[in-house]
Amino acid sequence: MSLEKGDLLPVLLMLPSVLLIAFVMLTPLAYGFYLSLFDFNCGRFVPARDFLGLGNYTSFIKDPTAWRSILNTVLFSAGALASLRRITFPLLADVYVVIILISGGDTIKIFDIIYSLTGGGPYNSTVSISMYAFNQAFMQSNLSYAMTLLVVAMVVMFVIFGVPFIRRNRLRSS
Repeated sequence: MSLEKGDLLPVLLMLPSVLLIAFVMLTPLAYGFYLSLFDFNCGRFVPARDFLGLGNYTSFIKDPTAWRSILNTVLFSAGALASLRRITFPLLADVYVVIILISGGDTIKIFDIIYSLTGGGPYNSTVSISMYAFNQAFMQSNLSYAMTLLVVAMVVMFVIFGVPFIRRNRLRSS
């Protein structure tokens, strides 16, 4: 069997898997964004679902701890990236693209280490975005604001890790 340009068989064979993966990834993302638009506090017997629109995002902009947690999460990633960028990265670019994507995901999930060592540190000095979202969701019972934090974190991480990856692939294919 030869694969020629325009052959639909490989596309049709991959389509169910691609659709399933897209569904598994996009459904929680869409529901999280939906929750971030409402006042959804899970601590009450009947959770309130008052529509806030972008109110949670406005609260995020005014929240210094949220900004601190984003910076802690991004600076943790950015420090390692800056040292690799000038010397090693040009030589091993393909390998490091994979490493950066994996470590970027792990940076967001650094919750367990920070929680067990410092609990967020004195005056939130070591709180990560995942830890701050956890505290908002389960300690403050403010699930909608926690989802807002995570949606913003996802956008920031996409800009930091996804955009350069996409850009590199486009440059490579042209």
